[in-house]
Amino acid sequence: MQSPLDEARHLAYPAFARVAIIAAPSSTRAVPTSIVALPITASPEKPGTSADPVQALRAATAEQHALLDNQLPLAREGAGLDEYLQHLRVLHDWLLQIAPVLRQTHWANAYLDAVARDLAEGGIDPYSPSSAATQAHAGRAPAPVDATYAMGVAYVVEGSQLGGRVLLRRLRDVGVPHSLRYLEGRGAATGSHWTEFLTALREALASPQAIACACDGARWAFDILLTRYRRLGLLP
Repeated sequence: MQSPLDEARHLAYPAFARVAIIAAPSSTRAVPTSIVALPITASPEKPGTSADPVQALRAATAEQHALLDNQLPLAREGAGLDEYLQHLRVLHDWLLQIAPVLRQTHWANAYLDAVARDLAEGGIDPYSPSSAATQAHAGRAPAPVDATYAMGVAYVVEGSQLGGRVLLRRLRDVGVPHSLRYLEGRGAATGSHWTEFLTALREALASPQAIACACDGARWAFDILLTRYRRLGLLP
């Protein structure tokens, strides 16, 4: 039987997009949370020092990614529908907040509808007044935002789909009574879509300045997400 790490690696881009799973005690071992897929390299670089955009983005966001993978309720063994709906509420408001930035690129714009439909199936109105009120909080992107910054934000969102495929199998195995559209993502095409995104990412980030700008965008996207989880008491 494949481990979650092996399963996630099978879905990912061969050279750079193997999903990092942070080790935890056996009673609370984390599985990929569908937050982001980080490229694994033999030795980590300092943020911004790599000439390869994907490795630079991985290094720039490694600490934030580790915090999410290691501590989110949805990442724990035994997680079920309640944890999934909690996760979706955060993602919905996050995707709404970063949507204006993502419009600078055609990537990572296809997931909000699946999140909203999954929330509705779970009996939650994603556009309720209480949800809309959260949009006023924290983390506006600096203006103006260019396409290189937006590609860093898209890296976080597109990478999130890799671990989602592993979580999808886990939740279905325990009989979660839900369609799980968001985790289904692009289905069997998830890996090939990630490959296409990485190709576009490298083409778009052709200079050290562009790479640094994308790293700023990726860190901003993670900061917004972490802030939203903390406000709901889901992260320390």
